[in-house]
Formats: sequence, C-alpha cells, structure tokens
Amino acid sequence: MADVNGADENGTVVGAEQISGIDKKRLNITIMGDGFVAAELPGFKADAAGLVDYLTTLKPFDSDFVQSGLAFHRIDVASTDSGAADPVACGGTGAAPKTYFNSTFCGDGVIRRLVTADDTRIVTVSDDKVPETHNRVLLVNSAIYGGSGGSAVAVVSRSGDWHAVVAHELGHSAFGLADEYQYYSGCGSGEVGHDTYAGGEPAEANVTANTDRKTLKWRRLVAESTKLPTMINNDPATCLLAADPNAANPVVGAYDGARYFHAGLYRGAYSCMMRNAGQPFCAVCQRKILQTLTPFMEVDYAMQQGAAKNALVGVGSRGTVICYNGRATFDDPTRGAGMEGRVYLRTADSIFSSISFVAEITATVTAPPDLPPQGIVFFGMGEGLPRSDY
Repeated sequence: MADVNGADENGTVVGAEQISGIDKKRLNITIMGDGFVAAELPGFKADAAGLVDYLTTLKPFDSDFVQSGLAFHRIDVASTDSGAADPVACGGTGAAPKTYFNSTFCGDGVIRRLVTADDTRIVTVSDDKVPETHNRVLLVNSAIYGGSGGSAVAVVSRSGDWHAVVAHELGHSAFGLADEYQYYSGCGSGEVGHDTYAGGEPAEANVTANTDRKTLKWRRLVAESTKLPTMINNDPATCLLAADPNAANPVVGAYDGARYFHAGLYRGAYSCMMRNAGQPFCAVCQRKILQTLTPFMEVDYAMQQGAAKNALVGVGSRGTVICYNGRATFDDPTRGAGMEGRVYLRTADSIFSSISFVAEITATVTAPPDLPPQGIVFFGMGEGLPRSDY
C-alpha cells in the first residue's frame, strides 16, 4: 500500500520538474521512468533532457512556431529494483524486479517486444505531480528492445535507438496515428488472420482502405501524376517487400500493407516513422501532428474558414499566418505600419508558400466544394514554418 508520498515496496515518487516550454497552456508531455533505482536517477534525468533535444530536431517539431505548442516535464521515480519483468513465456529471461509502475515485456503474452506498465498508476502520478499533462512517456530501464503506445501512455525501453521509438510511440498516444507495419508478429512468422483487411475505414489519419483519388484522406498531398494505388500486394499471404518504385523521388500515394495487414490497408508513404522508427514522419503524419498541435501554438487570433473577417495583430509585433486545407486571399497587405511577419499558405495544390507583410491583414478563406470545413487561418506570434516543412 502506497503512503501519501507515493512510496511502497516497489519504490517512491521523488519529484517533478518542467524541462521546457513557455508556459502550461501547451500540449504538455510528461516523461517518467521505471526500473531506475535511486542511484540511477541522474542518468534518467540526462536521458529525459536528451529525448526533448531529439524530438525537437524532428520535422515538424523543428520549427520554433511548432515548438511553441509544446511543454515537456519530468517526474523522477525511484524503483526498488532495476530493470523490467521479462517473462519466459515470450522467450525472456524470467526477470521479475520490483518496479514502481510494474513494467513488463511480453505485455500481451505473445510478443516479447510489447512492453506495458500500470497505466492507471502512471496517470495517477502524472496528474498529481503535473496536472496539466496531456500525454505521458514512460522510459523503462532495460537494454531489451520494446515499446507500446496507447491513448494515455507511450512506453519505451532504453534499447538501441530508443529516442526514435519514443517518437513513434508518441505518434500513437499524442497524435492518434496508426502503426503502418504490414504485419503483427513478423513477415516471416507464419502469422494467420493478417492477410487481407476486410473491415471498414480506419479512424486513424495515416491509414486507409480507400484508394479513390477524389475521397482519399490525404488526397491534397497526392500529385495527379502519382498512381493510386501506388503499390499493390498481389500475394496477401505474405508481406509485400518490393523496393520503393519512387525511391529516387519519394512521393505521397497509397502503399499496400499497413496497420498489421499484408494487404487491403494503405499508408501514405513507402517509409515513415510509423512504419520504420528512425525514419522521418511522412507528410501525411506531419499534417496530423500539425493539426493536433495547432490549438496549443502561440496564436492570438484564429478564424474558421468560410467567412471574411478582419484581424489586427498587435502593432509593432511579429506575426505569422497559417492556412490549412484551403485557399486564402489576403487583401491590402501593405496597409498600416509597424507590424512585420510572414504568411504561410497551404493551398489545395501546393506546399506552404510564404509572403511577407507589414500591415493589418484582411483574410478571406474559401475552399473547394469537396473540401470539408476544417481549414483554419491563424494570426499569431512566432517564427513560422519553413517552406520545406510541409
């Protein structure tokens, strides 16, 4: 039974600290550790700081403007024993250390690399120490490869390129992205029940059962010259392992094999962080990340698309305007004085384009008839996104 300070036979909660972020009105990500004894906590603190540095070098997080929507925190927890449970049922060592969050490999009793922990306790501790927490990362002190990502917690072991695995798992827990693996147990595992997907349209933004150019989820990112489907698996009994036909010039398309199925579900890129941890997030995933972070970014005016409205960013300030998923026209871009900034416009048929302005801005936002009303124009502070980011 834990006492009021969070201590029990498995360990104790030591304290919390904010690592980065301007204030707590952001998407707050809290990093916690399990299987670190008290003497190992300095190493955990260094790992947490290094993780934040790594994440903010990845697109689309490498922009100051996007980083303005994030805040990172660390909670130090000392476990009684070092490591994590490793059941023999999945070919593990049988180790069973006492750790505060009960981290274990073989979380489903089948896959050794699936690392899970006591999510309820993780949420309880994070809500107590950092009430603003939206998402949580649990770093497990083990050199065995593994991880998992649910709606509440991304769990990752300290093995190999674990920083990239954290980014992948945050794709699940923070941004609602699906795994883009074309297998569950492995391509050569002889797995059954994963040949051809026959269900409805998945909810996740980065996988689809639909290859119709007019209704594809990420149709705005697909060039007219790109074939759909871009790759097809004609032997669903196994994974499609053919090389990328567009390797010399990668394109967004519809690539067969995703979300644990060999065929029938498609991903937007041949290679992506959600398929191969360590690769960049693809354009489809970056779009979803930006859409999720947008409400947390440093903006002081937001306008839903459709109606013409006026907005004045403070005189003498720097401003940024972003338009997602629509067309926008900016009238009188030289009226007024004392304000400077940039406009980033995501049109229906181009990547972000940029123009400078010194003025009050009047924006009229419209969209093609087949485009859902989800575009947003933002007037706000920040350095903005480079043209190549999206």
